Amino acid sequence: MYTIVVGVDESEGSRKALEWATEQASARKGKLILVHAYQVLAGYQPDPEKSDSGGTGETPVEEETRRAAETFLKGLVTELPDDVEIETVVTKGRSSEVLLEHAEGADMIAVGSRGRGGFTGLLLGSVSQQVVQHAACPVVVVPKAA
Repeated sequence: MYTIVVGVDESEGSRKALEWATEQASARKGKLILVHAYQVLAGYQPDPEKSDSGGTGETPVEEETRRAAETFLKGLVTELPDDVEIETVVTKGRSSEVLLEHAEGADMIAVGSRGRGGFTGLLLGSVSQQVVQHAACPVVVVPKAA
């Protein structure tokens, strides 16, 4: 089955990438894997010895962040057509690394463009740049205007 991994977050670029990938998967009777990676800033991670993670290994902030991401993805899935098989992935980690990991064996990766270019893009780094440079399959970077 033709599989497209899509990096999703709440950005406009991500929404455009999902729209594009959905059209492609539908035309190919394929599958979408929606991947959302999150990170919790170090300042929000309490001392592990003082943390009450309830045995999950997550801090309360991590758990809340993960649950919010899962809810977000569930909402996205309800907007997608029934003729496309959909899998969702929510995991803690760097977006580019998580996307590349979940794209192993996929036919394509689709990501949105943040629209940062030139020197600013170089300084900030970019998920799309990292994915394009390291992916083992074709990558489509969908611009906001698409």
